[in-house]
Amino acid sequence: MNISGMNMQIINPTKADEDSFMRDNHCVIPDTLSQTILNVHGEVGRHWLNQLPHFLKSLVKQWNFKIERSCANLSFNFVVSNTW
Repeated sequence: MNISGMNMQIINPTKADEDSFMRDNHCVIPDTLSQTILNVHGEVGRHWLNQLPHFLKSLVKQWNFKIERSCANLSFNFVVSNTW
């Protein structure tokens, strides 16, 4: 799947795993971001939003960093602050 040049492997994580990872890492996908992604990309955007927690989790594992929190007031990009 590709949105704005970012390829994401489609996987099927459990909803509980996604929720736990997002909560533990203080990540919130703002409603404004979700709505923009859905309006612009439709079903592909819905899949991208559903895959985002797993994608973040794989980046954390691959690059060995810690997510501090997600940024607020996002409308088109998902941004997190992190530490190494």
